[in-house]
Amino acid sequence: MTNTPFFPLSQSNAQASDPIQTPSPAQPGPLNPEVVYNQTRPSDWLIMPAVSNVPGNIYALVLIPQGAQVKFPLMISSSPVRIEFGHTDSSGSFVSTRVVSESAAGTVEYTIDASDFSHLTSDAHVQCMVRISYQSGQPAIYFTRPAGDSSLSWISPVREIAANVCNISLGGYITALKHMRYFTGYGFVPPFFMFKDNISLIAVRHLDTEGWNDASMAFCGCISLIAIPNLDLSDVYQFGEMFKGCISLEYLPAMDLTNCWSVQSLFEGCSALKELPEMDTSAIQDFRSFIKDCISIKTIEELDTSNGTDFDEMFSSCISLRKIPAIDTSKAVSMTDMFKSCHALAAIPALHTERIYDIDLFEDSGITALVGLPISSRTQTLSFENMKALTRVTLSCNGWDGCDISFEGTCLSREAYVEFFQSLPVINSPYTITLGDILGGANMLRAEDRRIATDKGWVLD
Repeated sequence: MTNTPFFPLSQSNAQASDPIQTPSPAQPGPLNPEVVYNQTRPSDWLIMPAVSNVPGNIYALVLIPQGAQVKFPLMISSSPVRIEFGHTDSSGSFVSTRVVSESAAGTVEYTIDASDFSHLTSDAHVQCMVRISYQSGQPAIYFTRPAGDSSLSWISPVREIAANVCNISLGGYITALKHMRYFTGYGFVPPFFMFKDNISLIAVRHLDTEGWNDASMAFCGCISLIAIPNLDLSDVYQFGEMFKGCISLEYLPAMDLTNCWSVQSLFEGCSALKELPEMDTSAIQDFRSFIKDCISIKTIEELDTSNGTDFDEMFSSCISLRKIPAIDTSKAVSMTDMFKSCHALAAIPALHTERIYDIDLFEDSGITALVGLPISSRTQTLSFENMKALTRVTLSCNGWDGCDISFEGTCLSREAYVEFFQSLPVINSPYTITLGDILGGANMLRAEDRRIATDKGWVLD
């Protein structure tokens, strides 16, 4: 898969520390993270030192309220580590003013006093640049919480990180890097949930992902994220919740899913996402909640689901979705709420539902007709509840001995009910059909209409 071309932004320049100025794309497509960085990063912040694929340093920009102190805790897994505090000059070169060496693994905690530094921002914060370096090995560095603080209220003062060739943990409630806006990283080992819940993260300038196996929750909860680089995901087999809750993302570069088996909740809650990125989904088995709550997606042009088995809530609450391609569900074993609350989706391609036990995938959708819906001996639940746009439904039954059926909340006409009754099989045990009554179609059924169903063993409610 080739790298996705990024699109330029309309002209804008950040002049002060706050508020953040969100750029607007000049045309639809993924935003260039480098351009986003240059246009949104406050001009009065210290310049970050350059990093590359050479072992050795992590740089963290820390902002301290003027006249205050902040905690800077770290957890170090192994190897001697050198911690330096200082600033950068106009060229981005690091200038050290305080040095601390840590020779043992464990949790360390430093106090950074604003009075020790002089570089101010326009919003009355003093800046300190921290350099973490090591001479050998590859220690794991965790940006953690102060000792004894297990609350969720503490927030790290780190605003930006640049790192090269290290093992670094940035995501999850333990780190609380909720003010970090930018990240640049080369050649490091990825932890689980890389940036999870970094709610201020706007752009990732560079991220080496070669060799990643599990990208689960990597950006989950990054509600401000708008730009990421092209990522090498060729070895990743698990993408669960990778971008879940990224409510500001509109477009993404191409994603290589050729070795992946699960995309559960991959884009769930990405409410601003306009379209799916280029991706090969032919190997995916688990599509659960794949684009659930993606309320801005209107059309899906192509999607290979030939190996899919689990489709629960795959398109649930995609309220703007109007068109989907042919969906191969021949291997499906579960499809609960697959199209629930897809209000704008009036038509879907034919589905294989023969292997499904619970056919309750259409509730509250805008689908108007289901003709020849496949029903097999496995079917134990059949529900059309709250399908207010439904005007026609018939079944294609194979060895089915019935189950309870619900039309509650629908508005089928008398003629539609008659056609449905005609498609029902004869059953040996009585099952109940709950009729809808929004427009009174059920109340207009005649005795002879009802006998079409009751003579086959069905009970009408």
